[in-house]
Amino acid sequence: MIRIAVAFSGEEGRQILCRMLETRGFSVRFRCRTGAEAIRAVKTMGGGTVVCAARLSDMSAGEIAEALGSGASVIAVGRPAQLEACGSAPFALLPVPLGADALAQAVQSALARDNDRVPVRSDGDREIVARAKALLMQRDSLTEPEAHRFLQRAAMARGVKMAVIARETLGEREGREGRRER
Repeated sequence: MIRIAVAFSGEEGRQILCRMLETRGFSVRFRCRTGAEAIRAVKTMGGGTVVCAARLSDMSAGEIAEALGSGASVIAVGRPAQLEACGSAPFALLPVPLGADALAQAVQSALARDNDRVPVRSDGDREIVARAKALLMQRDSLTEPEAHRFLQRAAMARGVKMAVIARETLGEREGREGRRER
């Protein structure tokens, strides 16, 4: 899954960074103008990597890293003086002028760290999600990917795990069947 967001206040800076990443085989999922947009993007992705200016219009890269905590990696790009002002919070500090290889290496390292953070579903949660998908496929005539996406979107909208939504989906069915028996 693509979990990269680029955040630069200026359109030209965003385009340059995105082009550099794309020529090295990375896909950028979100292009943001502010730190707040970058934080929302990472929360939408469920983690990831933010490549951003050392200072955006609303906050610094250090503040973005602090707001995201261990849920994401932040790579700050800027002049050396700007990078010093970020503190030690970002995962990587890349001075300009920036080479595409240095950026690619920093992003690759960040993505490797991010993949280590991705929570793995327990066997019980996997089974609950599979049962809920089967129910949705039968009840609503959805395909497996559609049922998965339905559960995923509901979980993201409420900020809970898919297993919680799956349990509620199964509970609704069990509740209806219980009422019919009475």
